[in-house]
Amino acid sequence: MKVLFRGETKYHNLQVTQINRIRTLYSGNGWAREQSSINIDNLREHLFDYSMLAIRGLSFVPNPSRILIIGLGGGVVPREARFLYPEAIIDIIEIDEKIIDVAKKYFFFEEDENMKVHKGDAFIITQEMKYKYDFIMVDAFLTNYIPFPLMSSEFIEIISKLVTDDSVISVNCCSCHPSFNSHLNTYYSVFGDNIYRVDGHRNPNCTALYVCKGKTLIPSKMDITEEIGKAKIMKLYGK
Repeated sequence: MKVLFRGETKYHNLQVTQINRIRTLYSGNGWAREQSSINIDNLREHLFDYSMLAIRGLSFVPNPSRILIIGLGGGVVPREARFLYPEAIIDIIEIDEKIIDVAKKYFFFEEDENMKVHKGDAFIITQEMKYKYDFIMVDAFLTNYIPFPLMSSEFIEIISKLVTDDSVISVNCCSCHPSFNSHLNTYYSVFGDNIYRVDGHRNPNCTALYVCKGKTLIPSKMDITEEIGKAKIMKLYGK
């Protein structure tokens, strides 16, 4: 294993390693320490279930024009979203400036005219946003789990104002974490029964919640990758 980078910030103790052609971003030694991983020979390969599940959520929103991603990591999800929807406007919120630098230097992430990173606290920045988004991906993790303010009913109320009845919110979480049921029920309290759960097929504890205001989710015919189709969609609430 080769260590490409080590560094400490206010939010993270970061390390980037490479084994053969696989490059991985770690944050400290906690429960959620593996943040992103890429095959440098195939940047579209999804090595972690969470990124596959995030992109799977986009299949419920044909031709999104505006996408919001909360949490950059190595930039795997926004890069794939850009590949699939080259005309979409993609806003990304990342609190840690060093994460942005690492994503660009080691994980081949690039901003462009329509894909920008907004540095700062998502709890604050989302309150200032003026647009409605077709798709929102909530993927903000520190070493030990999702920051508590981003699991609160206040934050979920904020992002509920950034979507329409046709929008979908995808939430990266972990079903084995002690906060999972409380987190899920908070989304239920804000959005009602249009909540769906998908567990990863390689790591069943890696879970995505797909949340929407006013519709039953029906996947489009777009096949993003063969692997994503193995995930089982289960509606948690409602008929």
